[in-house]
Amino acid sequence: IRALKEKRKEIEGFISDLEEKKKGKEGMDKEIFGLVERIKEIIPKAEKAKKSVKEKKENISAFEKKINELNKLKSSLDVLEAELKNLANEWARNNEAAGRLTGQIKALEKEIGKEQVKDDKAIREKITNAGNGIKKIKEEIDKAKKKINEFQFSRNKSEEIIKKISAIEKCPLCLQNVEHGHKSSIMERENKSIGEANENIKAHSEKEKDLKAKLETMEKEKDELVRAENKIELVKLKIKNLNDKKEEIEAIGKRQEQIKKSIGQANEKKEELNEKISGMGGIEEQYGKAKSDLDNALEEEKKLDMEKNGFEREKESLSRMSKFLEKDIDKKLEAK
Repeated sequence: IRALKEKRKEIEGFISDLEEKKKGKEGMDKEIFGLVERIKEIIPKAEKAKKSVKEKKENISAFEKKINELNKLKSSLDVLEAELKNLANEWARNNEAAGRLTGQIKALEKEIGKEQVKDDKAIREKITNAGNGIKKIKEEIDKAKKKINEFQFSRNKSEEIIKKISAIEKCPLCLQNVEHGHKSSIMERENKSIGEANENIKAHSEKEKDLKAKLETMEKEKDELVRAENKIELVKLKIKNLNDKKEEIEAIGKRQEQIKKSIGQANEKKEELNEKISGMGGIEEQYGKAKSDLDNALEEEKKLDMEKNGFEREKESLSRMSKFLEKDIDKKLEAK
């Protein structure tokens, strides 16, 4: 009896919260039912939000294609603007260069005046001949100087002999007195040599002088010929420079025509691009609005998904707790 009483007391303690748990399970079941209903309400909203997101993404994709096309048009326009700017700068530089060249051409034409390019072949031949003549005269001058030196040497030698003979009283070999007649004969001979040497020195000196005068004249003539040749070369150089500048200014004129044509074509293309860009006016604002709508739709989709997932997690949690309570209640009812 005591054991039964203790067992009864233990069971009464075990089932003491039965009603409370029944009420708790009923509350959970109601809450689960409410969550199921709310999930049922959210599912079509979430589906609708997904569909809206899909439609808006497709719309965005269409807009993005248009935006890419618009960006390409704008990029082409920027390239065209840069090209026009470069052409305009080149046009200005060419005009400036043409003005400068025109001034240089006028100055050169004024410098050249009526001067004509002469054939400098004859002058070069004269310069060559003058050079050869000068060379020959210098050779003759050197010969004359050589002769003068020879005769001066001969004269000096005769003067030295006379000086020695005058001082000699005895023959250095036989030690006999040197006769006055013999000395006079030698002195006369050497004086004659001195006279001849002086005449030759004078003749060759005069020849040297004449040759030097002739050399000076020929060198002056050669210098004048060289100056004349240099003048012809200078005129030639100026004329070449003038022709080069004329060709250069002609080339600039042709380039200016090309630039003018290129600017015209670029402006036509620019007008076409501006028309196309104007035709796509407002596309960026529409794209911005569509992107904003997509962001809102994504936010709504995310919100509904989070809410639905939250309800489902809560329902699963309550369902597990309800099943656990149900098992517990069954045990307690059996125990009761």
